Amino acid sequence: MVASLTLTLDRLWARRDDTPEQRRGATISTGDQSGARPQPAQGRQALSALDDAEIVARCAKGDQAALGELYRRYKGEALRFIRHAVRNTQDADDILQEVFVEVARSLKHFEGRAAFSTWLHRVCVRTAVRQMKRRYR
Repeated sequence: MVASLTLTLDRLWARRDDTPEQRRGATISTGDQSGARPQPAQGRQALSALDDAEIVARCAKGDQAALGELYRRYKGEALRFIRHAVRNTQDADDILQEVFVEVARSLKHFEGRAAFSTWLHRVCVRTAVRQMKRRYR
């Protein structure tokens, strides 16, 4: 599951960073920009020492290692909540993956007025409800 989540997140970051012309297959030269996604400046140990606000800020800039750190920190908590809500382990695993894809997409909208875990909990609720409505229509 982690490999498929990483692959999905890689595709998501690539789409987010590309311009509309690049998504359609055209290449655009913009001077000295290489088009590469930002790389983490520190290793995994250093990321684990950072607080959530700093990691969220890095994620918003496209740092995949920081997104991986958020996943590592919160996957257990999110999965427990989703399993309790949907009462189905397979559905919970699918919903967890959707939650973190949604987190990657919408992290730029996180305002920081509440704790990241509170915002993640709301994303879990919305995603679980949406997925369960789709499945049981």
